[in-house]
Amino acid sequence: MKRRLTAFFLCCLVCLGLLSGCGGGDSGALSVSLPGSADNLDPLYSSSLFSDTVVMNCLEGLLVLQQDGSLANGCAESYTVSDDGLQYTFTLKEGLTWSDGTPLTADDFVFTFERMFQSSYPSDLASQYTCIQNASAVLAGTADVSSLGVRAQDSRTLVFTLESRNILFPNLLAGKGALPCNRQFFLDSAGKYGLSRDTLLFNGPFRITYMADGSVTLRRNDAYAGKDSVLPTVIYLSVADGEAAQSALNSGQADVAVLPGSLAEGVSAGDAETVYAGTTVYAIVFNRGNDYFRSANLRSALLYGLNRASLERGATSLIPGSVSVGGTPYVSLLSGAPFPSYNADTAKQFYSAALSELGLVKIPSLTLLVPQDSGAQEILAPALQNWQRDLSFYINLKTGTTADITAAIQSGQYDAALIPLTADYDSPLAVLGQFLSSSPSNIYGYQNAAYDRLLSSVSSLSSEQAQAD
Repeated sequence: MKRRLTAFFLCCLVCLGLLSGCGGGDSGALSVSLPGSADNLDPLYSSSLFSDTVVMNCLEGLLVLQQDGSLANGCAESYTVSDDGLQYTFTLKEGLTWSDGTPLTADDFVFTFERMFQSSYPSDLASQYTCIQNASAVLAGTADVSSLGVRAQDSRTLVFTLESRNILFPNLLAGKGALPCNRQFFLDSAGKYGLSRDTLLFNGPFRITYMADGSVTLRRNDAYAGKDSVLPTVIYLSVADGEAAQSALNSGQADVAVLPGSLAEGVSAGDAETVYAGTTVYAIVFNRGNDYFRSANLRSALLYGLNRASLERGATSLIPGSVSVGGTPYVSLLSGAPFPSYNADTAKQFYSAALSELGLVKIPSLTLLVPQDSGAQEILAPALQNWQRDLSFYINLKTGTTADITAAIQSGQYDAALIPLTADYDSPLAVLGQFLSSSPSNIYGYQNAAYDRLLSSVSSLSSEQAQAD
């Protein structure tokens, strides 16, 4: 009998790439229900759990992250690091090809980074790789992409030159931002790369054989060098979240699903196993350009009025619980509480000050945008009730796609929004770097020169422990 697996989706994501290591019973097939959509499978711009799962199982980078958190060679046969830590030289495995038989070369990786840093349409992932020589200047449009510190010495040799030492650079090369892209195939796709099965090439364990109506079928890629070890040989992916995903598990239509914790408890399949995998924390961002949230007193009132103990798996830090430093969870290394404790009296004092500051007797009901596949309505209910009871502050929830919420934030047309902070690699810097002034991921307008300098100095330290300290 197949083992059905559920995974909490409160402040978390399923580990990407996990599917290629799972057995799916005697049939060699696995059925998976995931939230999101496959509207964009370009690794540099994909933004949902569904699309990222497809991407990470159909493409392979120089290095790969294994299920135990260690790194292993992917397309790389070997690599060396210079004594000063500023140059990485990779040798690709011999005979690598794309799914159409085209040879995979070092230039396929060079092109990925040229695309990532194009100043006209940079990837949100670019901020993670600004340690590469001239990356910041290329991103700012003050240097040509040809000056980027990534070059193909020959078809099998790839050289990275860094501007500053980064001991986590190998981890970055195992992320989706460093997956290869064939230059000629991309140009031939004429702006449609990643938007359909026909505008993608695959070099990973799987290839897409069907893609329509919220369903994707992945089959073993016979051009993949390690094809003989790929199990299952077929993965059926379908878009489903919340109760639909729970129903798929209970009926046996799905072997794996991603659920909010509250729904995971209602899975009736007797052989089900529940796994919590936390690489994302959800946070509320307030629009400081709003007539009301410009008040620091109001923001402080809501901060002190939030009872995290009432939230299911409420986050204790901006850093997800699965992120580690030297094998130790980062959150366990923190001294003191990163957030103020719930205090209704303090919240009321700040709220009264906010009303006086704004010249109001009552603040009108505002709107909080939440991702439609996050399960946030049920999870946030206790917090909203606290604000209503203690402060007579009302905020309505409005669900939307990730793309719609991002567009609202970028345009400034929102009151508040629930946003995912995802660690794309195993380091606190994966989240903290999203708030750098120059980061394309920083769509919230956060600007702090001191923070930028501190994070830059931390990134160049020679050990993970020194970075944590």
